[in-house]
Amino acid sequence: MATAEAGDIVQIAGLSKATVSDTICAPEVTTPIPTIMIDPPTVSMTFAPNDSPLQGRDGKKLTSQVIWDRLAKEMENNISIKAPRPARTPV
Repeated sequence: MATAEAGDIVQIAGLSKATVSDTICAPEVTTPIPTIMIDPPTVSMTFAPNDSPLQGRDGKKLTSQVIWDRLAKEMENNISIKAPRPARTPV
């Protein structure tokens, strides 16, 4: 199919930062489609350091920075994930 309309599901290559709220259209179109409100996430999770007696003994993702980097990468493409940037503590 060479054309798509609002509401159609399409796959586009070459746009690294396009999201569901962006209007992708012909260059001569200057008015974007109004953004639709998306429902907020329905599940809440807390990611915290492991403080159990077995902390740091198993697994490859042992630091909070590694976990944050993976979560941030997932948030680029998954609109259902929202997370505030954690506060950095001085070293």
